[in-house]
Amino acid sequence: MKHLGNIIRKPPLRITSDPYLNMGERLLPFSDDFIQACNTFDYQDVKFYPFKLSKLIKALGTDIIGPGSEYIIQKIIQHVDSNNILFLDPTWPMYEVYCQINNKKYIKIKIKSFYDNPVNDLITNSSKNDLIIINNPNSPFGHYLNQDELDNFLYLAKNRYVLVDQAYLEFVDNDFDYNYFLNKYENLYFTRTFSKAYGLAGIRVGYCYTNNNLFKNCFDAFPISNNSIHIALQAIKKLNIKLYINKINKQKEKLYNLVNNYIPSNLYFFHVKDNDFLFKKLSKNIKYTTYNFDINRWCLLPILTSELIQKYETIRKNAT
Repeated sequence: MKHLGNIIRKPPLRITSDPYLNMGERLLPFSDDFIQACNTFDYQDVKFYPFKLSKLIKALGTDIIGPGSEYIIQKIIQHVDSNNILFLDPTWPMYEVYCQINNKKYIKIKIKSFYDNPVNDLITNSSKNDLIIINNPNSPFGHYLNQDELDNFLYLAKNRYVLVDQAYLEFVDNDFDYNYFLNKYENLYFTRTFSKAYGLAGIRVGYCYTNNNLFKNCFDAFPISNNSIHIALQAIKKLNIKLYINKINKQKEKLYNLVNNYIPSNLYFFHVKDNDFLFKKLSKNIKYTTYNFDINRWCLLPILTSELIQKYETIRKNAT
């Protein structure tokens, strides 16, 4: 247990009830029919174990379901019998934390520019039976391997375990063919979540597609609650993901026109130089992440509400 003392955890501090947009919390309100459907939950069900899980298994096409995709990712890191675990840097910080928790050796491959996606370096720096993790599309830059590019990558990564974290997949692809990859390559894991495009971070539901039939044996008998199952099922039926993402992209296009020094992204956020004058004018009104990269200081700017965009438009108008 001594190795746990070296782990640095910095959980986000929530000081308001506003969406934490830099964490991908939902920007726009839910539709009335979805809210009404959620309100049909039978509260007598809280007395029972999650007997309706079979309905969600059928809807998703997998019986590997857990309390958030991060739970499943930690299970993969914990149970895959790999020599080393490799992932890009920067990326989702919990890959490193879960390696540390499970006392696993890991290697980080540096991303050198906004337009650099050195996933092949993960292969050249790995050996047989290593675990490679790719975030596709990746955070924080939004790089994406389409299905042909992913096919080429997986071909080169044969004899390795590969975890493809698809938390943001809906932002770039709605027709992903899991069966093609799972039938062609061994030791493959795809993780998904309801937290990002669905905007349901609070129900903590993630799921996984894999051809490792033994992996399901390390999961709990009742991994999520009846309430989470109910809301996830209603989301699948009632929420229009394409419409939501189209609205996000329109908001993003408006923001591109309101800042000077930015890097576009496929995701619900993009990158603005910290010294951007107009961004500085608005930054006190939103939550965002700052970081150093390519000798500059950058801000990870989330897509904003219409109200904040209107305020920003006023700021820009007065500044020019």
